[in-house]
Amino acid sequence: MKKMWVSALLAAAMMTAAGAADTPSAWAQKSVDAARAAGLVPSQVDSAFDTPITREDFCSLAAAVYRAWDRENVLQTASTGKVSFSDTDNADVLLCASAGVVNGVGNDKFAPDKNITRQEAASMLHRLGALNKNVKNDVNDRLPHVFADGEKIRSWARSDINWVYRQGIMNGTGSNHFTPDGAYTREQSIATTLRLYDSRYALAPEAEAAHYVLVPNERTVTIEDAAGNRLLTDFENTNGYFQNAHLFGVWAEVEWTDTDPHCTVVNLKTGERLENRTITGISPDGTKAWAKQFNTGSGGTFLIIRSDGTHGKAEFSALSSWSNDGKSLVRSSDGSITAIDNQTRELWRVKGVSLGAYYGRGDMLLISYDNSPSVLVKDGRAVTLGAKNITSLNQSGETCVISDSVGYYKVCDLNGRALSRTYRNALYSEGSNLYAGWVKDRTYEIFYCPAGGSAKVLYTVTWDVSTPTELPTDGAGLYALQTDDRTVVCIDSFGQTVGTAKAAFKVSNIAFEDGVLVLQGENQQVKCLPTGEVIS
Repeated sequence: MKKMWVSALLAAAMMTAAGAADTPSAWAQKSVDAARAAGLVPSQVDSAFDTPITREDFCSLAAAVYRAWDRENVLQTASTGKVSFSDTDNADVLLCASAGVVNGVGNDKFAPDKNITRQEAASMLHRLGALNKNVKNDVNDRLPHVFADGEKIRSWARSDINWVYRQGIMNGTGSNHFTPDGAYTREQSIATTLRLYDSRYALAPEAEAAHYVLVPNERTVTIEDAAGNRLLTDFENTNGYFQNAHLFGVWAEVEWTDTDPHCTVVNLKTGERLENRTITGISPDGTKAWAKQFNTGSGGTFLIIRSDGTHGKAEFSALSSWSNDGKSLVRSSDGSITAIDNQTRELWRVKGVSLGAYYGRGDMLLISYDNSPSVLVKDGRAVTLGAKNITSLNQSGETCVISDSVGYYKVCDLNGRALSRTYRNALYSEGSNLYAGWVKDRTYEIFYCPAGGSAKVLYTVTWDVSTPTELPTDGAGLYALQTDDRTVVCIDSFGQTVGTAKAAFKVSNIAFEDGVLVLQGENQQVKCLPTGEVIS
């Protein structure tokens, strides 16, 4: 009977191991074999390859690389610090912690059995790589990549993720997503530590989109390609010098005057022109926008344009900007309000024109009635909210600005619960969970206010304009705020300051180009990482 019980137990153990993939996936097999041959795969991670890796097991891989580099005499500095934790005395963990590759979780603990996330893996890999004196780690080796889900990346991991991506150590998870909070498996960990150890295994860089830049001149602006060639030199009679210009993917909006003012949207790759149009309603991720008829005020018709140079044919009367997932609101010919996607497919429709005041963001329609609960239409479903007198929604549709009484505003959740103090005269949504509340003439408090949380004042700034516009954004969770004539801070969607950039001149315009912060003044500009480091 005892033998039968032991046999059953062994069988159960074998089934568990088999269920955890004892051989690597096809894509990882060569990397695992190469890492084994280099002595980089400790026995405790050389099985169950598709299971999430723990903090302790990741340290075993990192320590193997560290010791190999130590033998090869390529380390910047040797580990000298003494570290201890109350929940582990594992030698690999202590080595990695003393070398600055990993940190504890607080209260003298390391949490060795906790699984790591993708952004945590990126940070550990970057810190480990920085210990090797032959590994590239300059500003140009950490140029940003704008992921579609970049707003989910934490401030402490941004530079690390950019570095591992640029060095071919980690890539995305598909559709230009990084999935920063996603699990990281043993085979992924083995593959990426191998790429860090031996650059011959690094991933080939993905093809980048065509790159164009604006170059300010005295009273004009020109457009150049990545090689520094001035473009549109045969455009009308401008010789490529425009009064104003704006870039959107491969499209450029250019303004010039002969006897009358003109504005046209032109495709810089093909030369196609959308005459008498201006670009508006750009989605936060910078992939979709409207090309609106020029000089038509609040009227005119709109064409869908995409950053890859394609555009729709149908004309619309647009009511909202584009959302990241490619949705917007338009008014139909019968007066109804329709949600469409960027292929012009109808998603849902609200019929009739006897609606209260309405506000649109993406495909979210907010219908407000005087002193009555507002109605939110989202994903085709109408919900009566507890909040009244809503003036605007934030980007996620989870919080809103409410008018308490004429001239007084506060941020609330959709049930009407106050999340911020009341501001007199003005309160503006500046981006994802970021707001600007009026303090006094041209002075505003910039504060972070998430759903389910409370307001946290980040900065108090004085602007040259009485009515601020939404902050410049990279389209993926980073926002630029000018705090004085020469200083700009980058804030993420969690309200954390990522970095501070300082210019040697008075900054008059701020923009993002492929995630790079561009500060412009009269005939001058400087480009910086979001951390504030100047790009040479």
